[in-house]
Amino acid sequence: MKTLLTLTAVIAFTAQAFCQQVSQEYTEVTKKEFTACAKPQFFPVNQKIKKQGDKLVINLNNGTQKVYNDKKQGDDVEEYYYSGDISFGKIAIFKKSTYHSDEFYLINLATGHIDTVAGLPVFSGSKTDFICMSHPESDNEEQLIQVCEIKNGEVKIRATLKNRPGTNIEAVACIKKNSVVVKDNEERYWKITFSAE
Repeated sequence: MKTLLTLTAVIAFTAQAFCQQVSQEYTEVTKKEFTACAKPQFFPVNQKIKKQGDKLVINLNNGTQKVYNDKKQGDDVEEYYYSGDISFGKIAIFKKSTYHSDEFYLINLATGHIDTVAGLPVFSGSKTDFICMSHPESDNEEQLIQVCEIKNGEVKIRATLKNRPGTNIEAVACIKKNSVVVKDNEERYWKITFSAE
């Protein structure tokens, strides 16, 4: 029951933010193919990172700290949450939540360098390749799907993918170097094959 969806406008485009040529192709797959490799993901907890009252305290490996203070003043609300560690305790995931959005960050625990990503990372089995996707709050927002990797302790955004017109991706699985299987909001399942130059 595989059908090939030809999207000439989507198959080749320029990810302007990263100046990379990306080609991508959608092939419909079955729910069984999606669930066969959809595995729950757990991030180990780093005891050096704690929420202390209204503060998220991140202790870096060099002995310094990064402190993020929650803000609650009327409609201006920011709250910080720790989600866990990746890459064997070298990188921590945390997010900032406001009334209207969530922002996700990956912090290198050795250097303190912070990368902003589109959403909570979903990793391949190797824990080096991952996908981050935003969750638009309105029909006017375009969903952002980032293909990332961790190389030498640094996060690299390899490509930004486009979803099928009029749909949003709800879940991802089977993450490989150049492909991912996704479920969209129409309860259809797709394998996206892509290459980034």
